[in-house]
Amino acid sequence: MAALALGALLGVPSVAPAGQPEELPVLSIEATRRIAEETAAPLRRINFVGEFTVSRTGSTGFDQPAWILVSGSATPGDDYEAIPWQVTIPAGEASVSFPVTAFNDDVPEGIETVVARVSPCPPDGILAPCYGFAVDPPNDRATVFIREDGLTTATVHITRPDNGDSVPLGAPIPIEAVAIDLDGYLSEVQFRAGNTQIGMSAIYFFVAPEPGTPIHHSFEWDNAPPGDHVLTVRASPVGRPQIVSSPVRITVGPGGTNTPPLVNITSPAEGAAFPAGAAVPITVETRDPDGYVPTVEFFADGSKIGEVNMAFLVEPLPNQLQTFEFTWEDPMPGEHVLRARATDNGGAGRPSGPVRIVVAPQEPRPTVRVVARDAFAVEPQADEPPDTATFRLRRSGPPDGDLTVNYSMTGRAENGVDYELLSGSAVISAGSSSADVVVVPINDKALERLESVIIRLEPDPAYRLHHRRRAIAVIADRPWSHPHGPVCKHIGDGLVHFCFPAPGGEFCRLEESGNLGHWRTLCNLVAVDGSVHYVGEVQPGDLAKFCRLANGP
Repeated sequence: MAALALGALLGVPSVAPAGQPEELPVLSIEATRRIAEETAAPLRRINFVGEFTVSRTGSTGFDQPAWILVSGSATPGDDYEAIPWQVTIPAGEASVSFPVTAFNDDVPEGIETVVARVSPCPPDGILAPCYGFAVDPPNDRATVFIREDGLTTATVHITRPDNGDSVPLGAPIPIEAVAIDLDGYLSEVQFRAGNTQIGMSAIYFFVAPEPGTPIHHSFEWDNAPPGDHVLTVRASPVGRPQIVSSPVRITVGPGGTNTPPLVNITSPAEGAAFPAGAAVPITVETRDPDGYVPTVEFFADGSKIGEVNMAFLVEPLPNQLQTFEFTWEDPMPGEHVLRARATDNGGAGRPSGPVRIVVAPQEPRPTVRVVARDAFAVEPQADEPPDTATFRLRRSGPPDGDLTVNYSMTGRAENGVDYELLSGSAVISAGSSSADVVVVPINDKALERLESVIIRLEPDPAYRLHHRRRAIAVIADRPWSHPHGPVCKHIGDGLVHFCFPAPGGEFCRLEESGNLGHWRTLCNLVAVDGSVHYVGEVQPGDLAKFCRLANGP
């Protein structure tokens, strides 16, 4: 419908080829040769040429033209021979193919992508007709991968900073990389300066991406020492040798003249009040004197609650006003201090001043929520004590008097059978803002898969319930073998279990995103026994969501 509206606005109607039947044909596109090569070295053969094929259903008794919209990380004319904007399936044929021929530019760029989308309407700005056909939605686009030699199947490439960049001493350094594995995906990478690991990035998927999907990783290097540094990123494809990016050389200290941006929270106003349960929209304005701002982070009471990243086709001019918006969903009642931090395209960052707000309860009752502080329990082995799981109940407002909170227990694990009986109520004592419900597993000597333990807070006149009124843990038959990388498993009943390696006692933050640009903090966790565990529910719309683990609250 949008394409037809565009044609109407331009005064260009859709046209049907002569001889086309009333029922619209359906077109699709696939990469029939998914790899193009700059060179076949070290192999002695002709380098591969990629190929796209556009196919149609229905009658073949007429010529069928179609528009091809091209995107991807590779640049037409520089990285490969430009492909046509328009192709025609000849009468009598069900498909037509066209090549992707890579140029050998002798520039180390990692594996690059050419994405072709079949469309009834031309690219924006071209005054030409739309054609009468439908597109098969799951097959409206396809990808050809350009590699630099005849053997590479996985690469990681640093896209930020640029080679030769200078950074002021004390400024955080955002490092960004794209990882591509033609036979799978690279969900975890290590960032290094020389031979020292300075950070890592891990992104966890509810559903595994298609092989070859570019995975974008990022890390912010704080307190980098002065001098010259050689940055690399490393990844370990499953069953194959470790891969290392091409080096990027930067200088920290003298020579770096990047000025940090100015940043200010313009909404809400100082002292603004919100009712309990209401979302808090936050607006930030920022200017960068010598560049632009692609990233703003949002904080409440010192803990990160979200992040907004912007990518620009045309970069904003220096000192141009930029606006970023984020919505804090259902904060707990009480006083909160909001801050924001803007980071410019050169890596320099600056925090905003504080803005104090109040989230007032609709009535003088505390608000209660629950989180899984430790979401992994293990049945006791021999004479060893059990490894417990812990749910933490929290209340808002003054901790005056005891507060009894009622809860129910469900899940595959049975209360009193798979773990010691829990009474269904817990007391948050006077002077305290929280109480723990501890799940003590029982060794039932049965071989079982992970069993879920679900706590749900129940309503009571003495308190109101926060939207986080339910939390989940799991019980395992035997101790967990600490993973070298992230583990994500569906455990049935619409639940998924994440396990991330992390040093014991380390505070971590779990974030989610639907587009890898806007991130929202799910919860704060503490590593126990070398791992962080989280159990979440998978909704139909969650298949396009991403998760990442970050250090700090």
